[in-house]
Amino acid sequence: MKKLTRGRIIAIGTLFIMLGIGILSSQYLLNKKNELFEFINMQLYFNQITDIPDEPDMPEEPETPEEPQPETPSKPEEQITESYIAVLEIPKINLKKGMYKIGSKYNTVSRNVSILSPSDYPDVQGGNFVLAAHSGNGYLSFFKNLYKLENGDYAYIYYNNVKYTYKISYIYNQAKTGTINVYRPYGKTTLMLITCTKNDESSQTVYVAVLESQEPYESIE
Repeated sequence: MKKLTRGRIIAIGTLFIMLGIGILSSQYLLNKKNELFEFINMQLYFNQITDIPDEPDMPEEPETPEEPQPETPSKPEEQITESYIAVLEIPKINLKKGMYKIGSKYNTVSRNVSILSPSDYPDVQGGNFVLAAHSGNGYLSFFKNLYKLENGDYAYIYYNNVKYTYKISYIYNQAKTGTINVYRPYGKTTLMLITCTKNDESSQTVYVAVLESQEPYESIE
């Protein structure tokens, strides 16, 4: 058997080192390629979703006059004749609120948690159910505690006697420009929650939750 010389051993060792570097480099490039594809897939589309207006400051209660005033008939409360079509529940922040259908006069952030258009209802596979509401401290601030949510927290939608379970996977901020860039995982069924960013009047926060499961549910009340 021919004995290996010192030079041949060094050459063979160098060859193995180069092969190892090549394998590691190709794996690194493959990982970067996968990250790039994932980023591209996250930018599925750009929706012209109008940003959420700031909630107007509530007027201060007038001081009680010293002289008694004649009584005036009070304005009757508006009788809502529509029913909720869905309910949003987020146990972590003790939120449970019903929503009206797209096109209803009650489906606005000035009255409720609003289903934004364009938006898909939860039973649309691969769809995006987009909800918006005020943050802040007013009585319409249904999303005032949304800032406490983190990746991995759960939100539930009750719709057409089905309970949809979503897990928050992405949270990002957007400047208030009148539109919102929609980032969500390609091909997934998602729930998107939008509200003004806490302590920042110039931006809004978007919470993207991915559907994990669904099961029959008898009532949304």
